[in-house]
Amino acid sequence: SKYTLWNFLPKNLFEQFQRVANFYFMIMMILSWIPGLSPVNPVTSVLPLVFVVSVTAVKQAYEDMQRHKADDEINLTATRLVCDGGHIMQVHNQDVKVGDLVQVCEGESFPCDMVLLLSSLESKEAYITTANLDGETSLKVRNCAAATAHMSVATLSRLEAFVECGPPTPHLYSFSGLLSVIGGDPAVPIATHPTRLNSSGSSHSPLASAVDEMADAFGREVEYEPDGSRKKVLHRSLSIANSAPSTSESDSAVPIDVKTLLLKGARLKNTPYVVGLAVYTGRESKMMLNEQPAGHKFSCIERKLNKYLCVFFALLIAVALLSVIFHHEWVDTAVRFTYLEQSDESGSLGTGIEIFFTFILLYNYFIPISLYVTLEMQKFLGSLFIDWDETMYDREQDAPANARTSDLIEELGQIEYMFVDKTGTLTDNCMEFRAGTVGTAHFRLAADGNVTLVDTAGQPADKAKLPSDHAHMWNQYFLTVALCNSVQIDVQAKPAVGQMVHQLHYMSVSPDEEALVKAAATPQIGYVLQARGRDFVEVAVNGEPLRFKILHACEFSSERMRSSIIVQGPDQQMYLYCKGAESTILPRTVHGGDSAERARVLKDLDLYSREGLRTMVLAYRPISEIEYATLGQTLRAAERALERRKDQVYAAFEQAERELIYLGITAVEDRLQTGVPECMKRLRAAGIHAWVLTGDRIETAINVSMAAGHISQRTKRLPVVGVSDSEECRNILREHRLTVAASPSEFGGAVEGYGLTDSGLTPVNGQAHSSRHHYHRSSRGAGRPHRSSVTAAETSEYVLVIDGTSMLTAMADCQEELADLASVCNSVLGCRLSPKQKADI
Repeated sequence: SKYTLWNFLPKNLFEQFQRVANFYFMIMMILSWIPGLSPVNPVTSVLPLVFVVSVTAVKQAYEDMQRHKADDEINLTATRLVCDGGHIMQVHNQDVKVGDLVQVCEGESFPCDMVLLLSSLESKEAYITTANLDGETSLKVRNCAAATAHMSVATLSRLEAFVECGPPTPHLYSFSGLLSVIGGDPAVPIATHPTRLNSSGSSHSPLASAVDEMADAFGREVEYEPDGSRKKVLHRSLSIANSAPSTSESDSAVPIDVKTLLLKGARLKNTPYVVGLAVYTGRESKMMLNEQPAGHKFSCIERKLNKYLCVFFALLIAVALLSVIFHHEWVDTAVRFTYLEQSDESGSLGTGIEIFFTFILLYNYFIPISLYVTLEMQKFLGSLFIDWDETMYDREQDAPANARTSDLIEELGQIEYMFVDKTGTLTDNCMEFRAGTVGTAHFRLAADGNVTLVDTAGQPADKAKLPSDHAHMWNQYFLTVALCNSVQIDVQAKPAVGQMVHQLHYMSVSPDEEALVKAAATPQIGYVLQARGRDFVEVAVNGEPLRFKILHACEFSSERMRSSIIVQGPDQQMYLYCKGAESTILPRTVHGGDSAERARVLKDLDLYSREGLRTMVLAYRPISEIEYATLGQTLRAAERALERRKDQVYAAFEQAERELIYLGITAVEDRLQTGVPECMKRLRAAGIHAWVLTGDRIETAINVSMAAGHISQRTKRLPVVGVSDSEECRNILREHRLTVAASPSEFGGAVEGYGLTDSGLTPVNGQAHSSRHHYHRSSRGAGRPHRSSVTAAETSEYVLVIDGTSMLTAMADCQEELADLASVCNSVLGCRLSPKQKADI
């Protein structure tokens, strides 16, 4: 919400009188009450202003009241707390305190940021969705803290332990701490204390001086009457340690990280219930720290109106000055009307000023105050039409469109650039494993699961020509697929003829991994992922179950662009399996420096990318016991680190991911969503520039963009690929800019120089390459492309195609040239971009 009962009047009035017209009429109202100055009744100046301000205030109060109702629905939601002995007590969401044990059931949202201590699943994991936080609809996996994963709810409620973690931060995917089980079985819940870390890495836990505060925060027990109202608040005595047990003092201290953290706003899925420990509540939760305070937005229309009103005000002053001159000219004529007994006013400066303001008051309606009322009513009624629009009704969710603010229409009407992710936005995010390469052999997977060996032309290949190590490579290829993933297994019992049949249901945060595992589990391939625990993975290879012990794992991240797992097989041999983007895997392979081998792999990748398939490269290597003795120690130390844990784990895996043996390529299809081509064409027709930003390879992104209608066959591509030198990047961007400027375009003929007169972005100093990166919008068409008389056959469409390496260089040293070129292109296609690069753009 934006207002409270106490600050509504002053805050709303302050915002309203930032409008030029309202401020102007307030001055007129004040002047009208000065005796002898106003030629009309002062009430005529007061009532219109009061009416305009009141109408706007009522509208904004109504909208904020709706926001308050939405807040109350969340704050007063029932939440279950676990009390002594495992008893459940219901409280309101807003009453959850740090240190409470909170139970959340399937389908419910988490009321606070909490560390996962207990899950009802046998795997001791929980599945969540974070659509309300980051827009991602795919499942994410969270693990129970190792020290509490196998406890019962009753045991957990009596446990004495200590959680040491950092202060609240807005970073959604950054969290580290230690869970230390102190011992005993006291009747107190786990207590937490956010420990602030200084720059040297030492921690301070001033618990001894804050026992009273923590007793109130951590040991609060709330009792309720049968009708649900609060009865009384009791405080239990707490036995609190004077300092947090360090890692060296307590062998039971286990590391906790973002994989054990359940964020407020996320929702529990496919898990009956979980129990977690509240560590950040209320405004200290990560979701609330990321909330931007609701401020007053001035739309483009309001800013233009303010400019126009300033012009009208200048005209009003000019008219008033002319009136004063004509007035003095009139009264200076000698004794023109003697019978009126006029006084001599011509020589008094004070009298002239008084007459000037009298004329200002007389002409004050030269500025129309009713204009704002008309605009406010139009916006409010327009927002109702959004709510009533049947074509914006979602039948699947039974949810109509809901305009939460009346300013939505004019905000939508100002959109000029749209940044679009590919996966899940243009596409369905429903993957299917279609093809792959094992060593030098290509294969295709049909919809029914049949596997066919083919050549590069797609024709059936001769199995007799396969290399001698093909069977070994095939085995390691699909072991990588089955082991190196975050896929979880749900065993579902379904009735069959006369019996119950157990079926495996795969769930993953990554649709790519889920598609690969499902394909590997088909009878034609026979690598079935059967079970997964905290420290093991079981895979059935052609019906023979094999159990692999998980030693260490590093899941996929946008920084590394790969995922890795170190396992120990049934033969006690240790392996490192790795998969990811070719740019990060190939340089780490044994033949990474072999130009011929690299060219062959890149040719295979291009083959799949031209079909619009998403590709990944697989690799592995065996690890000896002698090597693991050192490597394992480094990895364990990194996984227990309290500070910069992620960086230390990445660095440790970097040491292990070397001299890998190339296995092959996977190619996965992601279908377009229904209606995407039509939607993209309408956006282009409306003059909206769509920038598609994706992590896929260039060929894949281009094929999907063409299928989606983002770019057409006649669109000319301006590539900026693989450029790491700043000067080279700058020269390429300038050359592409000259290419666009020299040809007729949809912006209205050839664009002269670098002024960007028709692009909507113009350098402030009018030069092409100034040292500062400040731009303002061109006044012509408010930044909209100007449609000239150039025919469609004469115009040229341009798309800037840029990859992650070049984008990194351009954003660092060539921002002005990049903005210069991108703003005159019809569209932009960014490939192999990390989430951080997308955010920077």
